[in-house]
Amino acid sequence: NGRWYGASAVGRYTISAKESVALRVEWFSDPDAIRTGSKADLSSATVNYERKVTSQLMARIEGRIDGASEFIFGPAGAPSKHQSTISFGLVLRF
Repeated sequence: NGRWYGASAVGRYTISAKESVALRVEWFSDPDAIRTGSKADLSSATVNYERKVTSQLMARIEGRIDGASEFIFGPAGAPSKHQSTISFGLVLRF
């Protein structure tokens, strides 16, 4: 038995027929270490930009910042309470 809980908020703004931006903020608490293996509070903020290249192809770039109340990110020799990532992707619709 254990408890864990969280919340998120998401928003999206359409700039034009081909472009949009989105923001997602999340918070997660695992006081009994059931889901993460650590009694940690986690949070993240993500912003993404997407552009339709064609009617079937979309390009997306995303930046994300994660934070935690414990040292759970990074390699074993140099753990951190924060991490930042950026990704780029292509989505093909068919």
